[in-house]
Amino acid sequence: MKVSKRNATLMILLGMINIVLFVILNIRRYNHMHEGIFTYYILLFVSEITYLLPFFYLITLLKYVQEKQFIITCFYALLAGKIISFLFNFISNTSSYLSTILLVIGAVIALIEICVIVVSFLIKNPALTTPFKIYAIVYILVILIEWGVPLLLPLITGFDFYLRASRYMSYMPLLPMLPTLYVIYRSKTLISQTTPAFTS
Repeated sequence: MKVSKRNATLMILLGMINIVLFVILNIRRYNHMHEGIFTYYILLFVSEITYLLPFFYLITLLKYVQEKQFIITCFYALLAGKIISFLFNFISNTSSYLSTILLVIGAVIALIEICVIVVSFLIKNPALTTPFKIYAIVYILVILIEWGVPLLLPLITGFDFYLRASRYMSYMPLLPMLPTLYVIYRSKTLISQTTPAFTS
């Protein structure tokens, strides 16, 4: 994938589509809407593609500005983890064996996410350093809320309130897409200031 203003605009568009699909799938889940299993899997697949491509573009940007290899490797590892997790979720259904594997994959991805957060603060390119720091801060908030609220909320509120709150918390995985799009948007300035020299 080539780093260019055109591709950056395309990735932003895909990210916006991902946000819309995520909301649609979430509404469907909580309102028990049954539009057909085929339609559901199509939406789920398109949602995953529109998530993965902008994330891959982040990696392309890091290679474009020649960031250190261990930073790029961490992002590649998270990309691979997300793909593997999606595939196992796609085929798991009711298999307890696959459910156990999914738990292990989830734990590994959580560790990789921590690595990505750390290396996001180490990015040196002046045009990308602040956007990636914002990306890392949002990721930290998402992790703290996703892990902390389910543990603390039942202790200080009633169970009914917890169930209502969990419905809104289901939108938390959507938040990292917003700084992802911001990084890509800011990369347009970088592209204007440099001569494109990298494709993958």
